[in-house]
Amino acid sequence: MKRGCAPALIGMLAYSAAALSDTYACAANPELVAPCFAVHGRLSFWNGAPSARIWRVGTTRMLGIHADVLPPGLAPLATGTGFDTEIWGTFSVCPFTLRKPGHMQFVCIESWRDLAVRPRTDHANGRITSAGRAIVGE
Repeated sequence: MKRGCAPALIGMLAYSAAALSDTYACAANPELVAPCFAVHGRLSFWNGAPSARIWRVGTTRMLGIHADVLPPGLAPLATGTGFDTEIWGTFSVCPFTLRKPGHMQFVCIESWRDLAVRPRTDHANGRITSAGRAIVGE
């Protein structure tokens, strides 16, 4: 995906959440397959579907945000951030699919707390990245 597309994609996610602000219901969704649970992790945006994903700290698990719909209160933090920003925090998520090894579990976000918005880093070497690539030359 070209760099200029990221803000447009994030804007669409924010718009879709804002359009649903009167009807957004995560925990009350009848399609949920299990109780909601808390996750400490990093919400970030990726090329592919779903774009919005939460990485669970201390694991290799990635949770996909169902239909890329963010809650209305969280969407403004993501607007304009593109792929170069991460939102860290504790999220209460509700599953649309059961946990299955080797597969992404799909969830919606019911609530969140202790958020920190940070520039994305290359977690292999701790450097800040630009458009998903490590910055070279120090």
